[in-house]
Amino acid sequence: MSELEDGVLQVLITIDTEVYPLLPGWRDDGLRRDIDRDIYGLTPEGEVGLRHQVETFARHGIKAVFFVESLFAYFAGPGPLREMVGLIQGAGHEVQLHLHPEWLQWVDDPIMAFEGRETIREYSADEQSRLVGAALHNLRAAGAVDVCAFRAGDFAAGSDTLDALVRNGLRFDTSLNHHYPASLPELGARRRETQPFAVRGLTELPVSYWHTPPMGSRPAQLTSASFAEMKASLLHAHREGWAAFTIVSHSFELLRARRRNPARPVADPVAVSRLERLCEFLQRNPDRFRTCGFNDLRLPPPHAVPKPALRSPLLRTLARQAVQARRRLARA
Repeated sequence: MSELEDGVLQVLITIDTEVYPLLPGWRDDGLRRDIDRDIYGLTPEGEVGLRHQVETFARHGIKAVFFVESLFAYFAGPGPLREMVGLIQGAGHEVQLHLHPEWLQWVDDPIMAFEGRETIREYSADEQSRLVGAALHNLRAAGAVDVCAFRAGDFAAGSDTLDALVRNGLRFDTSLNHHYPASLPELGARRRETQPFAVRGLTELPVSYWHTPPMGSRPAQLTSASFAEMKASLLHAHREGWAAFTIVSHSFELLRARRRNPARPVADPVAVSRLERLCEFLQRNPDRFRTCGFNDLRLPPPHAVPKPALRSPLLRTLARQAVQARRRLARA
């Protein structure tokens, strides 16, 4: 039985919502075509981005968290960011903070020098606090309310990042991803934690993962895990009494090979199906799972016993690899 009173596993579906300039002429069109691809997922088959994701969640009564990158507004202006925030919050989901310092290199009058530093952990403690403050300002100016959580771009946060979040009044970080060496290496053995834990004045919520012996481990990410793996891991986490299970996705995650051909985005039917099946599964099992955000997350008591990482059987891993091999052949 879970250490939370009703024994229901809290599931956080977190979506990094971001755009990257991949098309020639992006400066001239104010990122419009890149936004259409990376944020809204416009394809000949229809939309598979933000609006599609919000509509899918609405059909199944799912609450999600969108980690919105906001430094891009220094280049594109406030309009696109305001549109994104309005769409997300208007559908009852949370907007939280995501940050990619790469945008400093493309801004005419940046708040600080870029100097080739692509991740927030490469900046000084004071610079990180200023970056977080600037990104928060953009997000709140776009209408975001109750912003309390952060995820670093590429999960590349450090101890100074956590201090910067506290200095800016945030309460949660979810940059810890066991699969990224640059993700909070200062935590040492605690990088293997699976449940929320207190660190440096805030609560860290690790991205969920499971072991796949003999092949290492796998994060709970839509394009990294089959539906069978995700379903089995959720059920296992519920049986083991986990308090929270954190899933990662992106606004562009339902696209196929978007960087290879950014001018002609194509929907990925496998990823689209995974999202639909995940939502259906969670909807059918309200006695076991509750989707939530950070503002309604119930934390386990401080004395809670740490929960070990989950394990996935070899046959399930091989089945997912077979699907991935077919997808790669389809792209060739």
